[in-house]
Amino acid sequence: MNILKFFILLFTITIFVSCAKEINIDEELEEPITFEEPSYIQTVDILFTGSSTVAFWPDLEKSFTSYQLINTGISGSCLDDLINEKENRIFKYNPSYFVFYYGDNDMYKYDANTYIKKFKRLMKELKIRRPNTIVLLISIKPSPLRKEKFNQYTLINKYMDKFHEINPSCYYIDIWTTMSNNTTYFKDDELHLSNKGYTFINQLIYNKIKALESLKSTN
Repeated sequence: MNILKFFILLFTITIFVSCAKEINIDEELEEPITFEEPSYIQTVDILFTGSSTVAFWPDLEKSFTSYQLINTGISGSCLDDLINEKENRIFKYNPSYFVFYYGDNDMYKYDANTYIKKFKRLMKELKIRRPNTIVLLISIKPSPLRKEKFNQYTLINKYMDKFHEINPSCYYIDIWTTMSNNTTYFKDDELHLSNKGYTFINQLIYNKIKALESLKSTN
């Protein structure tokens, strides 16, 4: 191999390696989303799903009296569980609003980046299959018992806060800021929400839905 051919080969390899390093993870090819819709889809006003924060939600019907509600929350569940059960817990319904809470249990199974990948794929499928549904993303709550995971929770919350820029149908509901360093929003177990915590979150969601309905009526 002469010197000229050697330098041409070296230059080609350098360009290839450089380009490979610049590929962003968001640009990686993923498996296509395939699905088969159920034979019957129930139309509802609001679909709630999540872990114990949603499963234990008291008196939802009293808080949202003028809405038809479905709650498919399961205590102790993670996002993987929801994905595995998505046909029964999400896609058998066609909700106007989808209230979503996950993330805190998940950090005991995988890290924030892994969670975000799973979350993005689920939200992409939801956008394809239920394009008219508005999603309300509740931030992970700052349970005092789980302080060791706060850094991971913060990463996820920051991502969800900006997710509206990616998907304008998704809106962030921030409970973290108000509940931080205030144990009155939690039960004595320092993990689950107290009645005060649920009263607060009820009001946030109700106000957001009313604001979105008002905005829609003026457009």
